[in-house]
Amino acid sequence: MKKLLAADIGGSKTRIRLLDTDGTILSESVGTGVAGISDSTDPLPPLEDQLAALPDKKSICAAAVNLGGRNTEQVRLSFRRFFPDIPLQIFRESEGTAAYALGQEYDASVVLMAGTGAIAVGKWNRHFVITGGWGIHIGDDGSGYDIGLQAIRLSLRAMDNIEALSPLTAFLCGWETPLPVSSDPALFRDRRDHIRERLAPLDRQHIASLTKIVAEFAEKGDKNALDIFRYAGEKLAELVVCNAKKLTENTIPAVVVTGGLIHIRKFWADSFESRIHHSLPDTEIQYVTDGILQGTSSIVKDLYENHGGTDKL
Repeated sequence: MKKLLAADIGGSKTRIRLLDTDGTILSESVGTGVAGISDSTDPLPPLEDQLAALPDKKSICAAAVNLGGRNTEQVRLSFRRFFPDIPLQIFRESEGTAAYALGQEYDASVVLMAGTGAIAVGKWNRHFVITGGWGIHIGDDGSGYDIGLQAIRLSLRAMDNIEALSPLTAFLCGWETPLPVSSDPALFRDRRDHIRERLAPLDRQHIASLTKIVAEFAEKGDKNALDIFRYAGEKLAELVVCNAKKLTENTIPAVVVTGGLIHIRKFWADSFESRIHHSLPDTEIQYVTDGILQGTSSIVKDLYENHGGTDKL
């Protein structure tokens, strides 16, 4: 039986889905993310290990890859080591290729991808718009990374203050009270170093992983955690509203939201939907699990039906 391969490669994980030629899902695997901020010809062992573990690779006859980073050639070389001759299409997530395919399935003019990063893509007639997704140091407001970063910043401000700590801050910093005054500067220094070490490593993947901890404290009613999610919902909504306003003066019919944050949307959906409906009162909001992989699956099916096509950056 011929199989199709759809992959969604992000900074934190790589998901590979095998389908039959009718689009029915056969299996799925999850591995380490390998989306990079720069390209190279270096091997990608985590991705190649995941590809090597796929069953019956000779039956795979087309592949499409949504890539969250810039390392297109690096990913292409890894795929070509296992699939040298099949039609292969690789597209960067910031181009919106998979998102546009998903939006078409739901008749949605704007698709918001809310995960480790945050980016919205819109299409109206022949016009395309992208908002957000500027990157971890200068953008991605409302994303999983931003939620984790807000939790760290809020907690460190609290440690410098005198008010009682929230349970979230106490957990993240490992202290029950703000840092006390000290007659020994070295002791104060050591306590601060201890907090830094507890929060490390300060890389994108680890900081984004703190979103799960923030959600756990939000579930318990922690005010700081709830405030962080409320802020995230408003920032995500701003991406959608800006996108829609650029696309058309009319109200867009629907918005699709996908990405890992939708699994904890009960903490941010109210502020998100309120902000959107304030500006776009007639717009329907739909939440779709695994939407980017779903859009990529639609693309690889078209690629197969078009008899393979050619490689595309």
